[in-house]
Amino acid sequence: MARRRQPLVSLEKERLAEINEELLMSGFTEAKWFKLGMILGLSLQTLKTIESDYKGDGASRCLMECLEKWLSRADNVTGPLSWITLANGLRRIGEVSSAEKISKCKCC
Repeated sequence: MARRRQPLVSLEKERLAEINEELLMSGFTEAKWFKLGMILGLSLQTLKTIESDYKGDGASRCLMECLEKWLSRADNVTGPLSWITLANGLRRIGEVSSAEKISKCKCC
């Protein structure tokens, strides 16, 4: 019997903490926040601003700010704000294990 996929769940800013926690639990390398932001559609300038503004706070804070910008559709981010989009972005930056864990827990 084929697995039935859940309908596409739209993510919102109110779920920022949950999204961040899922990324960390999946083993995502926080230092890759910049690459993830680029793949998700944020501009180089936005990412450089995050890097500059939160440099002293570490990668964890930069990741949180990056996710917040994505969820706010900064830089005219297109496409669905979903677990599937996030998992696909993770795959594209080489975070395959994290992508698989998120897909398994959140996408089906």
